[in-house]
Amino acid sequence: SESALTSRVMAARKAVNDTGTAQRVIRTAFGRGYQFVAELSNAPVAVADVGEPADPAEPAITRPPLDQDLRFCVAPDGTGIAYAVAGSGPPLVKAANWLSHLDYDRESPVWRHWLEALSAHHSLVRYDERGCGLSAWDVDRFDFEVWVDDLRLVVDQVGLERFPLLGVSQGGAVAVAYAARHPERVSCLVLYGAYGRGRQVRADDGDDADASAEAALDVELARVGWGRDDPSSGRCSPRSSCPAGPAASGTSSTSCSDGRRRRRTRPGSWRRSPKST
Repeated sequence: SESALTSRVMAARKAVNDTGTAQRVIRTAFGRGYQFVAELSNAPVAVADVGEPADPAEPAITRPPLDQDLRFCVAPDGTGIAYAVAGSGPPLVKAANWLSHLDYDRESPVWRHWLEALSAHHSLVRYDERGCGLSAWDVDRFDFEVWVDDLRLVVDQVGLERFPLLGVSQGGAVAVAYAARHPERVSCLVLYGAYGRGRQVRADDGDDADASAEAALDVELARVGWGRDDPSSGRCSPRSSCPAGPAASGTSSTSCSDGRRRRRTRPGSWRRSPKST
């Protein structure tokens, strides 16, 4: 299964002093599989010496990644949606938010502790938004209504009748819309860092011209900087999300810049939340 393969690759990386973040020896080739990228030599090499030494600024991962059951389903428009179930106990559903990757997020210093805590006493159900992660990248529809439909698709595939729903950031608006349309299925709605209307909508509806220009600039910076190796463009996201936190330092900035390329690498990723909700 996909879950078993991912687990074996994680173990192989650990054996050669590699990680899913560094990918110095085993690289993920999205849509194709995995590649061995380390240089080969005829001289005997100790396992601990393979690849470059780990970056001291990058926290070492000593415990195995979160065990999960990775699955796939297909939306009515033919878009493939990847979802995963981790942990055991009563269900807890997390609405997708920008950006995500069901595999990589298990190692990410940004999301790993979230996933471990949320699945400690629950069966955590999460999925990759269309256009991101392990879900289909080339999509015809990328709008708010289809995001809500994809959430409904996933919970129906899992077979959940009633469940608590978590919405983080962009996922908050999707969770609210789903709960309003299906109140009989949502036992509890939990929102964190969420909003009812996106930043551009709030700016456009106000009288502050600077706020509207700043919101438009945020989108333009993402569009121009997407996919570049220049780490300065990758620092915009963590600094704007957590200006007073450690995100402005190297580890979170590097993780964000590296992670966004893995979660989505094609044009269109920079498109922000819907104009209205």
